[in-house]
Parts: sequence; C-alpha cells; structure tokens
Amino acid sequence: MPEVNIKESDTDPLSMNGTHSLDIRKDLLKVVAHITPPRGGTPVSEDALLSALSAEGIDSNRINLDSLEKAVRANREMSIVVARGLTSVKGADARFISLVKGVTAVPVNVNDAELVDYFDLWTYTSVKAGAPLMQRIPPTGGIEGVNVLGARLPVKAGKSIKFTKSKGAEIDPENEHLLIASRDGHPILQAQGVEVDDMLILAKASLETGHIDFNGSVAINGDVDSQVEIRASGDIFIKGTVSNAKLEAAHDIVIGGGVLSQAGPNAEIDSHLITSEIIAGNSIQALFLNQAVAKSGNTIDIQRYVLNSELRAQETIYLGQSGGKGAIIGGLAVAAYSITANLVGSNAYVVSELQCVVSDHVYAKNTALTQELEKRRHEINELVLIAKRLNENENGRERVNELTHQKLLKIIRTIKTLRLRVELIAKKTDEIAMYLAKSEKAFIHIDRQIYPNTRLKIGTAVKLIDKELRQTRAVCIKGEVLLS
Repeated sequence: MPEVNIKESDTDPLSMNGTHSLDIRKDLLKVVAHITPPRGGTPVSEDALLSALSAEGIDSNRINLDSLEKAVRANREMSIVVARGLTSVKGADARFISLVKGVTAVPVNVNDAELVDYFDLWTYTSVKAGAPLMQRIPPTGGIEGVNVLGARLPVKAGKSIKFTKSKGAEIDPENEHLLIASRDGHPILQAQGVEVDDMLILAKASLETGHIDFNGSVAINGDVDSQVEIRASGDIFIKGTVSNAKLEAAHDIVIGGGVLSQAGPNAEIDSHLITSEIIAGNSIQALFLNQAVAKSGNTIDIQRYVLNSELRAQETIYLGQSGGKGAIIGGLAVAAYSITANLVGSNAYVVSELQCVVSDHVYAKNTALTQELEKRRHEINELVLIAKRLNENENGRERVNELTHQKLLKIIRTIKTLRLRVELIAKKTDEIAMYLAKSEKAFIHIDRQIYPNTRLKIGTAVKLIDKELRQTRAVCIKGEVLLS
C-alpha cells in the first residue's frame, strides 16, 4: 500500500483561510475592504476581492488596484479603501475685482534737512467718466461627481451675483462684466460695485487725512486742522473752522465756521506771519476771518468780522450781508467794483485800508491780449497775400502743381486756426473792457459806522478818515474821493 503524505495544515483543526468583507459607505463614495490574514490556510486573493466588488456593482473605474495589491500582500489584519468616488465640487460664486483705489499711500519722502512731511502721506483718487472701476468674474459651473457605482452626482453651479446699483457708475455697454464711471469724481469702493461721487467727503482734515489734492469738489464735515493743505478743481465746503491751513479751489470756497491763523500781534505789519490762506477762483464765504489771507476771482462774503486780514476780490467784498456784524477791523481789503460793510475800524483807531482798484495783472493781461490780437491779424493778412500769389501763379496751368496745392492747403488750415484764436482773444478783450468800465463806477459803502485811521482808495484817489462817521458812501469823481 503506497505511503500517503499528510500536511499538518490539512489535519490542524485550528487552521483558517484568509477572509475579507466589504464596507460600502452610505454616501456611496467609498468602499473599505477589511482583510483578515490566513492562519495556516489560503490567503485572500486579488481576484476574490475583485469578484466581491463586482458582485456589489462597484464600477471598475473607481477601484484602486494598488490598494487591492497592498491588501492581499499584507500579512496582517487591515482595513483599506479599495474604491473611491468623486465628490461634486460646487462652482465658484461670481467675484469682483476693484480696478481703482479710493485712497493710496504715498512713499515717505525725506528732504535735504531729513524732515518728513507727515501730512503728505495719502493721495485721493479721482476718475474720469468712462474709466474702468470694477471687473466681475462670472461664476463657474463646478465639477460633476461620481459614486463608486459609477453613477453621476449632481453639481451646484456658483451663484451669479450682479453689480450693486451705484451712483455715478454704469455697466459697460460692450462688456457686461465691467463697471465704468458715468461721471467724473471720487471712487468709493463697495463689495459689489464702486460709487463715483462728484465730491470727496471727509469727516475732518487732519494729520490722519494728510494734505488733500483732488480733481473735483471736497467737503469736510468738521474742522480743518493746523498745517493741512486742501486743493480742489471744483468747490471746497468746510462745516467747521479752518485753523492755520491753506485752501485753494478753482470755484467756490464755503466755510461754515471761520478762519484763524497762528499769527502774532504784528501780523497786520508782516504778512509772512499769516499762516491761513484761502484762494478761490470764484467766491469765498465764511463766518469770520482772523489774521488770514483771502483771494477771490469774484466775491468775498464774510458774515461777522474780518480782523487784521488781507482780502482781495476781483469784483466785490461784502461784510454782514447775511445778517452778521459785518466789521472790518485792521488789515487790507481790495476789490474792483465795491466794498460793502456795516462797520470799519474800531474805537482803538486801528489802521484799516479799503481799496476799490483794478489789479495790475488785469491791465497787463489786457495789454498782452491786445498785442497778440494785432500780431495774429497781421499774420492772417500776410498768409492771405501769400495764398493769393500762389493762386495767381497757378492760373492758366493745365495741371495743378501738387507741391503748390499742399502749400495752399496748409496756409488755409493755418488761417482758419488763427481766425479762431482771434475770435477768442477778441472775446476776452471785450470782457476785460466791460470789467474796466464797471470798475469806473466803484464805490465803498459803510452802512453803520467808520472810525478814524481808515484809509479809503478808489482808483488812484485816496482819502484818510480822521473822524468818526455814520453811514457813509465813498465814490471817486474827477480824481477825488467824495463822501456822502
């Protein structure tokens, strides 16, 4: 009888084959295989795992073969992800990218004396109509997912967010994702838009805001602190008080409070001690001026008083027209047409000077314009003669000389440009002539009282007041200041 070899594992009652089980997660995005190694028996095979996965309907494209191989080779109990789905990725919401800045930091500059102007640290942005303000990045559709069974998972697209309706801005008619300025002004950044205000509005002007140089109008809802400078191509509106500061506007300056300088008692003698200066292309209005300089291209209107200040208006100066005290005490007031005040000087007989005169630069400008007008008219006449000669030389020719033709065209264009310039100069000289004619009827009117030591000047005539007078009107007749 042949000998039969019996293996120990075949007879060992404790021998076990390797086992496996699958854990399919409820969301169907993951399958975990739990592997138990054999004990003297047969290990779990890769084919057995694949068969089990197939029996559960697991998509072959979602099975990780590397994980299967690792599972069957490991000689230990383990759990491993053998199949994985893809989670849907929600689309990105629309987002917005600002193309402008409202306020920009300025690099700190150190001068030769190693001093830093801490008021010159910011620049306030202004934009022109049509300037791009904000770009909208459209939402994305997201990425579709798939579970371990191969079924597609729904995807949620990103949220479509529109520009907020903003004053002074509109959507570019050629690009729905671009916001542009519909007017000139200051951009105010928002989360989903940009508002363009035709005025820069600040709570106050101080070291925190720095100097302000803005292409547009500026409104300060509080005070203007010491050493601040404000420049605007439009108007400047101040609700509070201006102290030791400088304002310059192309149009109007309106100050709800007053203007003060950090000047000493001799400010009326030395103008360099005056540290507040107000310059407006059109008009200036304020509650009071105290040791300040105010220059206006049109009118100056002060409600309460002007103390030891310098006022220069191209047309008129009003004191107290809005119901205030209307006093000029010390200093200098100059206007071309008229000066009207309730009270001039004081019972201390402080020196006060009122002048109704035309500024020298007006005469100089008129002279320059008149000379230019004569020159341009002479140039036009010379070019007309040249053109006439060229035309006469071309008469009778069978063919037009191209070089001559081009010369004629150039001369005609130049004559047209010169004539436009002549029209503009003539208009300006007419305006100056009307201005000078009106200034010939200049007057100074004091409604209540004028004190001694007040000097009145109208044109070239001068009169010194040597006694207290009540309501007084001064005019110039035949080179003499007459009071009535």
